[in-house]
Amino acid sequence: MKQNYFSLLLVLFCLSNTLFAQNNAIDLAGTTNYISIPNTYSLNSNAFTVEFDFYMNSLQNYNGGVTSTSTINSNIPEPLDFYVDNTGQANVVLGNGSQFETINLTTLSAGQWYHIAIIVDNVTLRAHINGNLAALSLISVPLSSTGNIRIGDRMDGATNANARFDNVRIWSVARSATEIQNNINSCLIGNETGLDIYYTFENISGNTVVDIASNNGSQNGTIVGTTSNTTGTNCTPSVPAAPTTLYATQIFTGDNKTVSDLQATGNNIKWYYDAAGNSLLPNNYPLYDNLTYYASQTVTGVESTNLLPVTLKRVSNNTQIVPSTSTVANLVATTSTGATAKWFTTASGGTALSNTDVITPGTYYVEQVIPTTIQTLGSGFNSPESVAIQADGKIVVADTQSHLIKRMNADGSNIVTLASGLNFPGGLAIQSDGKILFTEANSTTIKRMNADGSNIETLGSGFSGPYGIAIQADGKIIITDANDYLIKRMDADGNNIVTLGSGFNSPTGVTVQADGKIVLGDTNNNAVKRMDSDGSNIVTLGSTFNRPFGVVIQADGKIVVADAINDVIKRMDADGTNIVTLASGFDRPFSIAIQNDGKIVVTDTYHDAIKRITEGSTSNRVAVQITTTSTTASYLNFDGNKDYIQLTHFEKPNEFTIEAWVKSDYENGNIVCWGKNSTDTSHTKLRVNDGDVDFYIYDYVNDINNTISSSISINSNWHHIAVVKNANTTNNLEIYIDGVLGVTGTVNIDITSDNLFIGARGYNNLAPGELFDGDLDEVRIWNTARTATEINDSKDCELLGNESGLLAYYTFNQGYDQANNSTVTTLINSVSGGSNGVLNNFNLYGTTSNWLHGSPLTSGVTCASLGNSSFSNFEDFLVYPNPSSGIFNIDTDQEIEIRVFDILGKEIITKTNRKTIDISSYYKGVYYLEIISKDGGKSLHKLVKK
Repeated sequence: MKQNYFSLLLVLFCLSNTLFAQNNAIDLAGTTNYISIPNTYSLNSNAFTVEFDFYMNSLQNYNGGVTSTSTINSNIPEPLDFYVDNTGQANVVLGNGSQFETINLTTLSAGQWYHIAIIVDNVTLRAHINGNLAALSLISVPLSSTGNIRIGDRMDGATNANARFDNVRIWSVARSATEIQNNINSCLIGNETGLDIYYTFENISGNTVVDIASNNGSQNGTIVGTTSNTTGTNCTPSVPAAPTTLYATQIFTGDNKTVSDLQATGNNIKWYYDAAGNSLLPNNYPLYDNLTYYASQTVTGVESTNLLPVTLKRVSNNTQIVPSTSTVANLVATTSTGATAKWFTTASGGTALSNTDVITPGTYYVEQVIPTTIQTLGSGFNSPESVAIQADGKIVVADTQSHLIKRMNADGSNIVTLASGLNFPGGLAIQSDGKILFTEANSTTIKRMNADGSNIETLGSGFSGPYGIAIQADGKIIITDANDYLIKRMDADGNNIVTLGSGFNSPTGVTVQADGKIVLGDTNNNAVKRMDSDGSNIVTLGSTFNRPFGVVIQADGKIVVADAINDVIKRMDADGTNIVTLASGFDRPFSIAIQNDGKIVVTDTYHDAIKRITEGSTSNRVAVQITTTSTTASYLNFDGNKDYIQLTHFEKPNEFTIEAWVKSDYENGNIVCWGKNSTDTSHTKLRVNDGDVDFYIYDYVNDINNTISSSISINSNWHHIAVVKNANTTNNLEIYIDGVLGVTGTVNIDITSDNLFIGARGYNNLAPGELFDGDLDEVRIWNTARTATEINDSKDCELLGNESGLLAYYTFNQGYDQANNSTVTTLINSVSGGSNGVLNNFNLYGTTSNWLHGSPLTSGVTCASLGNSSFSNFEDFLVYPNPSSGIFNIDTDQEIEIRVFDILGKEIITKTNRKTIDISSYYKGVYYLEIISKDGGKSLHKLVKK
């Protein structure tokens, strides 16, 4: 099947991602104003977290915060009451409705925002204000829970809150200090584990405050009294990670599958044609073999900037036909490179079938298994220490000890030098305009050059052993200043250098998460750390490494680490848990980068190589309908894209006849071609060209080319074509179409040949071209010039293979109709000692590029069995017309009985005293007519139905 990707791309269109900041708050100034949470919701008294942003317009006695009581006017909480008195003292009261205790926190001021977090974890209370621990206390009273939670009120039900609230979050889990700190300024998505209630106050509808948490049903709040909107804390939108999938490579069958068949988990999934997310794919966009599509998810109006790559693989037709008594080994699965197929009888689970299991008709399921592989992309470097991926997929390499920066294609080919004469180039990063940033380990500067290596300039100086480099979303540049143990940042033009974080020990690799947080390898502390985009809230994510250098973020938010001294590449979840080894066997891997398809590129520094990790995976499982057949094939289909047959050491005779049965839908292509192996491009070819049939000769030595074209064209039905070259000096080439002379011409073929091609043009050891698109049968090559009578006498029946002058005879009676014929790769020459052909690039299963049934000739019926000498005829009997389209007449005055048989000997008609035979309703082909006279004499006639 021919596929034109470029025309289909016209359906693609572009969208841009927009992030929406949350900057509304609610002001409860006045009296008896508060927000009531549904009574059906209760805090988990064993473990909970209550967070909110809190702003007091003025101090008063009291400013109520959040309370939970059994009744509105109860004076003892169940379990929580937070308030601030007229001195600014913040307090937490805990209780069970009859017992309580008060825990003092700290002093707050009016006129500024605070982030309040109250955490109960069994018998421990923690309180954080602006991320700092304000209280840590053992709880001395039992706690109970109630369904009456109010915001902006106290447990007495009479205390007002002259205050503003934003980002109210109630959790059914005890959040850690790190989790509190990491999310103070971040807008949440709403699906975080344990998040039961989340009020952002962006979507207030009448008196309803919309809950955007998705874990615990709708817990919309109700406004009591009068409130107003005000400016909030302007939290930073939390950019969601890319959606996830169980199958990085997804297989499909047939040509009718679309984007809607792909599998990804997330909210509001969108699929794109490109990794940048520019070309959105509609759900009915087709799936194409070996392409990669990219998925995003959108949560609370924010679309993920990292996209999930999913590689597609067309593994089979929707239906496969196999010969009867076939086994699983006969099933066809075209897997990804290096992958293996497993077949099942169940859509999920179960045990894979063995190759010896016998096939019965029905539904089978196939999946592919890809092992983890490490491939060397490029070698010959000298301690390469950094890699980066350009927008076009090319790989930039800091060849450190060679003092060079090089670049190669995504597959490792075409290594070129971009810049030389550098001073131990280290970290690399690509700016949005394609310019390349790099550090020089033995210098004090950061430099930049154009994408082609030109115009090297200094951006910033004053560093001490700068190593890693990364770019924030706003274009600012992050640098690990290794010898000063600092993380620094400068503007995109190199100005305004500031220190973001300190206290590290030789920090090296650095990268930026989708939410803007900075992840780095704190190398000599053997840890991977993370901090907010402004350098605050430094936390340790993982500390079991041995000199972690490179770090990079995968599309799903997981962190990949080059664990240099351990000589392995590891991965951990975004929170630092679940550390696993992805690949080993390196020697000081210092840097890593991720290609658009998710593959991991590694500098194997002490091996002087760049390598790539393709993670092992098991694909999804898809259904294939299997049927069996005992129908043998009788011709061969060529797809016009890649199929051809080659015969080596097949010299062109001086006189020759080429015959073939051809069926083609007005496509161009060669039927038979003789060519040379040498630089001599001389060749001859019999071809069809948009319904025309011609014979072309090109003589390279004598610079002669000539084309003889038939005046008779062919259509998309089966046609017999013959070209005859005789020894005459003039009128020495003839082309016959269906036995009728279509042209006579004069040619001089003063060339020799080495190879014969069927279905293609080939010469000069070049890749075959002008490939035939259609069906071929009964190819015959003679070293004699056949006459018109000889052509017509034998074109409608098979030969024996021992006919005089016959060099090659290919009946194409091989394989099974539409079945898996992957082992039938030799075209058999029926002439003893003749050259067999080798099939190249055929699918050999399905309805194209395969052995098929439905030849215009009946297999097994030879011309010898139908010759006149095989029949005894009464002189009185004449059968006409013959051939006929169905009606045959018998010219006789005798009383006769007639019997008609098909080619298999089955009697289909018996008549007495009938002089007309009608076989119009039967298939075209050869039939036998037996005429029995009154005195018992018999004669046998061949009937040819056109």
